[in-house]
Amino acid sequence: REAATIMTAAVEAAGDSLAVHGFSSDGRERVGYQRLKDFSEPFDGVVRARLAALSSHHSTRLGAAIRHAGRYLAARRAFRRVLLVLTDGEPSDIDVQDPQYLTEDARRAVLSLRKDGIDVFAFGLGDGSFRSLDRIAGMHRTLRVPRIETLPLRVMQLYSHLKK
Repeated sequence: REAATIMTAAVEAAGDSLAVHGFSSDGRERVGYQRLKDFSEPFDGVVRARLAALSSHHSTRLGAAIRHAGRYLAARRAFRRVLLVLTDGEPSDIDVQDPQYLTEDARRAVLSLRKDGIDVFAFGLGDGSFRSLDRIAGMHRTLRVPRIETLPLRVMQLYSHLKK
């Protein structure tokens, strides 16, 4: 919740529009996906309340979430379309025994979006190694955020990279 709120405030402060979505999974057939803020909505009390009401539960079938977000973003007309993924761990789900399966699924989702002209960057929150995230998004497209207080700085560093 805090990371999503910080990220939203940082992107809005930079003058760009963004949408904020969340997800969780409980097996392949039960991927929940929430739209918390649409591009046209201001970052106001209503959106802040939605973010504050988020709770973590279930698993992280990241590939499915990336595909959902990609379809939403693909319909958006913009000079540059960027998907920012905030995560605190490795992809996982209750119905998958091989951890590499979900990593590869998410990596393929990212590659598919890139073919469609959508850039994907991942922010790894916490002090994990994020090896799977490096594999999914690419080592140069994964930004580590060991402490949440450094997230605005990392967002601005990404902006500097994107403007080049």
